Parts: sequence; C-alpha cells; structure tokens
Amino acid sequence: EPLEWLHSLGFNAVKLRSEPTPKELKDAQRLGLWLVAPPPVVSEEKPMGAVYDRVLAWSLGTNLAGRELLSTQELASEVRRHDIRRDRPLICQPATDLFDYSRIADILVLDQPTLATSFELSAYRPWLLSRPKLARPGTPLWSTLPTHLPEGLREQLLLMTEGKPLRESLAWQQLRTAAYCALASGSRGLLFHSSVPLSTDTLAGSQRVD
Repeated sequence: EPLEWLHSLGFNAVKLRSEPTPKELKDAQRLGLWLVAPPPVVSEEKPMGAVYDRVLAWSLGTNLAGRELLSTQELASEVRRHDIRRDRPLICQPATDLFDYSRIADILVLDQPTLATSFELSAYRPWLLSRPKLARPGTPLWSTLPTHLPEGLREQLLLMTEGKPLRESLAWQQLRTAAYCALASGSRGLLFHSSVPLSTDTLAGSQRVD
C-alpha cells in the first residue's frame, strides 16, 4: 500500500521488509512518517547520510536464533560504523538467545501469536513479563500484534475451500486485550504485523482498516 494511504489511517511508522527505496524515503519525508527497515549495503564511500533521516531504526532481522548471532553482530557493527546518526537504534526479533541479542541490538521485538493458536490469551501477560528476565536489564521491548489468521492456517483454509475467498472475521476484543497486555507489561512500542494487504476487499480487510 502507498505510504500516503497508511499515513491517512493513522500510522506513525511503517516497518519495511527490505531497505527503503528513494521514493519511500521521499514520501516518508513529505508525510512526516517514520520507517523501520533493514539497512542498505554501506561502505566508507557510501555512508548512511541525511537521505535516511526518516528511518527511525534499523532492523537486523526476525526469528533469529543462535546460528545467526555472529552474522547479526557483524551487521550491527557495520551499521554503527557507517551510520552518521550515532543515536539511531538497532532492533531485532530473536526467537531464542534473548540475552545475547540484547547485547547486540538496542531494542528487542517480542513475537507470540495469540489469534487462532493454542496459546491462551490469559498466558500472554505472564509470558511478556518473563521476557525481560532473559535479556540484558533495561533493554527496551516492542511487541508484535497479528492482525489476521496465521499464514499456515490461512493456507489450510484456502485448500479446504478450494481457493474461494476466506470469510475472516477477527476477534477484535482479543486483539485489543493483547495490546493492553503488551503496554501494561512494559512494551515501549506495538508492531501490528500483517502479511496480507490492508486493502484486501473482504470483511476482515475492512475490519482491519477500521
């Protein structure tokens, strides 16, 4: 979706899957919108200059485990060496080894899906409160909130319906409760995860926009 449309919906930041394009950077600057994105390839001849002023934080990766520790540490060192904004934070979403990743990144992103899973919503807040104990003391945390059914479940439902459009209707009270739990547990930011376009012409699509 265009950044202008997302901005009109009330978002103040957008997390990208790849490094921001020149157009995205210009649009973000014009709209006053923040971006969170993977860092570009940089070098001594090509540092991260003022063109990236609307980048709020650099994302080092998602679903990270022990095998990605060394490469993530090298990437973090490279970014810090070439970013002219020394105070720009680095974020990552570790699945394991939270303490080690909290020594690499400035902010950790927590991900525990609750919609249409076996994970009880009543266990979400205790889970969130337990995460800081696994990281470096004082590490800021963000929490992800899914806005649609898990991809695996969506694929199964599409197979069962022979490819017909899904009639999703999400439990928004559950999403609201999860957001309150995240904030009450000390999360500094909420990341609304979506791999399905908000502009999808379905009941769930219109609900997600509203």
